[in-house]
Amino acid sequence: MMTILKNNLPPLGKSIYDLTLDLVGIQSVSRTKGERRIADHIQERLAKLDYFKQYPQQLISCPMGNTDQRNILALVRGKKDPSDQTLLYLGHMDTVDVKEYKTLEPLACDPDGLMKALEKCDLPDEVSEDLKSGRWLFGRGTADMKTGVAALICLLEKIAAAPDTFSGNIALCLVCDEEADSQGMISMAGPLEAMAVREHLNFVGAINTDVVTQMDGSSKDKRHMYLGAMGKAVPGVFVVGKAAHVGESLQGFDANMFLSRLTWLVDGNMALADHFNKEFTHPPVSLKQADLKTDYNGQVPFEAYAYYNILNYKRNVSQVMEIFQTLAGQAFEDCMTRLETQTRTFFDKNKTTPMPVNRSYRVMDFSQLCAHVREHKGAKVLDNAMDEICQSMGTYPELRDHSLALVQKVWHVSGLSGPAAIIFLMPPYYPANDPEFEDPKFKWFNQKTLAALTPYLGRTQKTPYDIRLDRFFPFLSDASFCAYTEGRENKAVLEENMPCWERGWAIDIEKIRRLNIPVLDMGVHGKDFHKLYERVHVPYSMETLPGLIQAVTLELLNPAQEDLDTL
Repeated sequence: MMTILKNNLPPLGKSIYDLTLDLVGIQSVSRTKGERRIADHIQERLAKLDYFKQYPQQLISCPMGNTDQRNILALVRGKKDPSDQTLLYLGHMDTVDVKEYKTLEPLACDPDGLMKALEKCDLPDEVSEDLKSGRWLFGRGTADMKTGVAALICLLEKIAAAPDTFSGNIALCLVCDEEADSQGMISMAGPLEAMAVREHLNFVGAINTDVVTQMDGSSKDKRHMYLGAMGKAVPGVFVVGKAAHVGESLQGFDANMFLSRLTWLVDGNMALADHFNKEFTHPPVSLKQADLKTDYNGQVPFEAYAYYNILNYKRNVSQVMEIFQTLAGQAFEDCMTRLETQTRTFFDKNKTTPMPVNRSYRVMDFSQLCAHVREHKGAKVLDNAMDEICQSMGTYPELRDHSLALVQKVWHVSGLSGPAAIIFLMPPYYPANDPEFEDPKFKWFNQKTLAALTPYLGRTQKTPYDIRLDRFFPFLSDASFCAYTEGRENKAVLEENMPCWERGWAIDIEKIRRLNIPVLDMGVHGKDFHKLYERVHVPYSMETLPGLIQAVTLELLNPAQEDLDTL
């Protein structure tokens, strides 16, 4: 089966196929030593090229912060018509875990062995059909996104082998940690800007080859490409209720009741989905919800927290915060009404005089809570509270737990009482890379990309696929950190309401703003990535796609002189 897959490919496709197997064979789950191994492996491969033997300073291993993990940055300069015009090839080297393979886990990174084992399994019909077709390669990372990385490396090697025939420059940026908190790409803002200054580069745009898939309801031969990238925020809610004995529960305020109502208002609510033209994001969903009791007792839970996933096209962080403050207020009103009604019923049934329910509550964002502490307790009290929590951080702090601890500590020193809800932001935050950004560079990039792809779009005789060019890559992507298109007021909201900002997580917004790189996702085509049956479609991903990437590359790096004037 493996031989059949490879033999039908042209020479470049066969090189991509071989390299894909090589990379998949290195298990590189996020936050493991495998990430370092695959980065070292790729660097050693590139270092053997004659080009990098001549220009070793253009092949750089970049650390991810203070960790042992590494990103790879490689630059190949074309010599046919020397230019500062530079296209960024972007990909990530890490994968999600392999635990869902269960008994097949030892074969998760061995496509040949895995596919032979799957032939003996009872598979879903579509999976079985793909396996028997000889057109799909199975295994962890085949789709997300080692085939895409292999394609970019092989294209770079092709250019490096004949730089005298190439105009413009290619910078290859391969990062770790994408499947965790995107710390790899976030840490590359500095090295990319430094390379641009040192080598006198003008980044005209980027091509990301992260995986894309068949959209719901679309035909099997559709292949999607995307300008821009969707954004994401993770708003957190720390709620303080009112303690009470369970024998007098109506005299308290159950924090779990509040979060249950808030989650009901948020989870799956399409009214909260962002949209662009006729395309809608998936609605927000809860990622975690829990009270903070650590053992059993007869006390009404009075502290709890939750955090949610909310996806954005055009919506900014200020709007996200406003949405959750409004919903928290609505949840409090609903809970207070319920509590008032049930208290009245309780006293009616017991034929006693009812006690009034205090309907007061407060909804604050984290910046407002910090401002209250500074004003009433002093800045030193706030700083000491934050420092006390931060001293417990390790190399890889669980940033969600750490964020909660910071909010809880600041609340405890505030002197305030509940019921209250504090709205804040958890890492990570993905700003949308907005392809409609009012910027000449973005407009030029969109025009040139469309010009390169127009001959292939729709159903043409050039490919057997129905190729579509859409807006906003519909999954999370490191492309979000190539540009920052939100306003400065949103920057302030982000920094002031994320407790972990520069205490374990941050993005260098000013560097990213200066890079200002529009992105096209020309992804490999896959299915079931992050799942047991992850697989990549070989004919499209290793034959058709590399040709399309080359077409866009040449269009972007060989513009007419009048086009250059718009940059």
